[in-house]
Amino acid sequence: MVKESAILKPTTPTIPEAEPCAATKPTKSKGERFFDWAVYGGIAGVGTFIATVPITYAFKHSKLGGKYYQGLVNGLHGFADKIAPRLFSKKVVEDAVMTTTLMMGGNAMVLPVAYAEKHKVNTVVGLNTILGDPTPPEQIQQQPEQTFGSLVKARLAAWVTVFASIFGASAIFPKSFAQFENEFAERACKLLGKSPTVTMEGKLLPSRSFLLGKISALDVFATAAAAILLYVAGHTFARKREERKQHPERRHTVLGGLPDAVEADAPMKSAGPETTLEGARHLEGKTREPALAVANQV
Repeated sequence: MVKESAILKPTTPTIPEAEPCAATKPTKSKGERFFDWAVYGGIAGVGTFIATVPITYAFKHSKLGGKYYQGLVNGLHGFADKIAPRLFSKKVVEDAVMTTTLMMGGNAMVLPVAYAEKHKVNTVVGLNTILGDPTPPEQIQQQPEQTFGSLVKARLAAWVTVFASIFGASAIFPKSFAQFENEFAERACKLLGKSPTVTMEGKLLPSRSFLLGKISALDVFATAAAAILLYVAGHTFARKREERKQHPERRHTVLGGLPDAVEADAPMKSAGPETTLEGARHLEGKTREPALAVANQV
């Protein structure tokens, strides 16, 4: 018969108290929403589209720009063909140059966007006053500051996205993608009352309006993707920068290879008996003693 004292009574595990929920993220004020739409929808969106179309046309289809454009494509393709002929085909080089050309208008818009972000607090406070929003200025000042550096990083991310979109769509749907460009250009010419073709030196060539329409077809998607990424990625980079400033202990040291917090607050313990084979046997013997004592009482 087993003694009552030998019966192991189950213990009720203690449940730690739940930490209080983090404060919900404050919603944007009316002035800040208006600011975002004006800066990223207006300047980075509509402004980029308006600037990109003539810049791309001048660089790709004008007499002087067309020579440099095609020469740049041929030169880069020849250089890439020597390095990795199977990786960098001529289509990859052409799409990369076209993507860079389409990004020129957006790159020019980085300057006014950076200027607007630098004066964001005062602008949003003034807009809140006009729109009757009671949000205190301190709440706006606590948000991560968008800088020129974060905007440049966002533009680089946008370049990769636009290039992948153009290259992927034209590679997977080559006929459909080319047809989309031509139909978009034809409808644009019809809407503006322009002819899609022009006769030069006895040859029937695409008109200036048609070529602008083809550029616009690509620029619609490129500008939309770039404007969204400029806002999302730019604010993400800005937030990460603020987190590094507020928590420098999270950075890893280069020499030690360990976080600063580990080195400062949790020094490494010296090897104890539990880390050796003899120590493991010693602990195993300790765990067996209570079990044998219970068995002897049965």
